[in-house]
Amino acid sequence: KVEAAEFRPTPQMLREFARWDWEQHLLAGVGLVGAVWHRRWVRLVPAAWFATALVVMANHRPVWDDHYVLFSIPLSWLAAYAVSDAAELLWAGWRRRVEWRPVATRVAAALPAVALLACVAWRVPAKAQRWDVRKMPHTDLSGSAKVVREMQKRGTPTGWVFTDRPIYAFYAGRRVPPEVAVISAKRFHSEALTRADLIALVKRYGPEQIVLARFLRTDVAFRFWLLITYSKEVDDRGVMLFEPRGKR
Repeated sequence: KVEAAEFRPTPQMLREFARWDWEQHLLAGVGLVGAVWHRRWVRLVPAAWFATALVVMANHRPVWDDHYVLFSIPLSWLAAYAVSDAAELLWAGWRRRVEWRPVATRVAAALPAVALLACVAWRVPAKAQRWDVRKMPHTDLSGSAKVVREMQKRGTPTGWVFTDRPIYAFYAGRRVPPEVAVISAKRFHSEALTRADLIALVKRYGPEQIVLARFLRTDVAFRFWLLITYSKEVDDRGVMLFEPRGKR
């Protein structure tokens, strides 16, 4: 079975979605209130979109990070309405600036949207740094340097490497069978790629190295079969390198 950590429960994923852009969610709420207050019913279209996505995702499994786009678009839509309403209120107040009460009323009404917009802008640099692909864990060699060095030292440049995390083979400059060049838990969960398929691929290509770093390392049946013809040579914090028995 696929490692349980690969599939976070749907409620947990939805809570994570809410935490990612909480200030934008609040800004979208302001936009929704403004739409209802001014009876601009056409503005409820993104709200209906969001509600539909919430119902569908609450009953869908698995929920992945990329499903967040189903929520982010209507949220941004509603947030834009909030910003538009705030701009209208501030402009109307400016035009009537000689009368302090209308100005104060409009400024006070616009303050929530303005404050949330400022919060959104303030959090942009932190989000940009978080999602900078150059700093993501899968591009960091700190957790795999030992395994990569061993792969380069033990293997040959033209040899095949079978792995459930192809980035290791990329770092080592080794070839990966095309059938598993893109391998993910989704393929296992949907049974588009089964254990029997993996065993057949190993037999077909006869890889000189096998690296288990993700969900296959917890697949007891696959590892039991693997140990019949391969031996574990390196185990670095759960990242395991196997080579054919009798190679050295």
